[in-house]
Amino acid sequence: MKSEDLYESLLGNLYMPMVFYVPEHIIPDDMKKIKAEFKENNFFNTIIAIDENGYNFELKKKKNVGVLFSKINNLQRNTMKLLDAKEIMSPRQFEFLYNRYLVLIRFYVRISNWMGDNIISEIEGVKEWIVRLFVNQKIILNDHMNDLNKYFASNKTIEISSEKVIKNFDEFFPQFDSFKIKNEKEIDKEEVIKVKSKRKKRKIITDEEAELFLLKSVFNID
Repeated sequence: MKSEDLYESLLGNLYMPMVFYVPEHIIPDDMKKIKAEFKENNFFNTIIAIDENGYNFELKKKKNVGVLFSKINNLQRNTMKLLDAKEIMSPRQFEFLYNRYLVLIRFYVRISNWMGDNIISEIEGVKEWIVRLFVNQKIILNDHMNDLNKYFASNKTIEISSEKVIKNFDEFFPQFDSFKIKNEKEIDKEEVIKVKSKRKKRKIITDEEAELFLLKSVFNID
């Protein structure tokens, strides 16, 4: 796999699936074009889900709580892909690839921490099961960051400003459909946890274990 293709694969596994929201007050007033487009498409203060195929929709129905079921394994696949790449790439090539990925994961960890910590105060009347989704997403991404720190060493300091993220929104969410939120898609469990490729892949945990983890943390079901 070419380096750029590998990077795109890592990015896809990182942001698909995920849940997020954007409070209107975090967009600076001088970014009038972006603010107007977000407002026109009812993007502000809306709980949005992106499924594993890049389909985005407003998250309302509890039956779609499984939208994050595949995220744990997707991130573990990223760790394994990076470990494989480290073995076959030159040190310079791998350092370049890994530093690009670090920018992404640190961004996602940062925003997932903020969203998980502030969702109750930012989204009026938010339901408990949605709050749990954001808390779980925060845990999953932080666990992935811890895995990276365990397997790969990097002394690179990376600063990601909110302004940079907003101005380069499509860099971090490349398949987001021009900020247009579609009607909520009915996602059943089989669709969410399916493996895209039929090629056998080594897993750190099974899909069933990932499902049980999320069921327990979202619904408190053992």
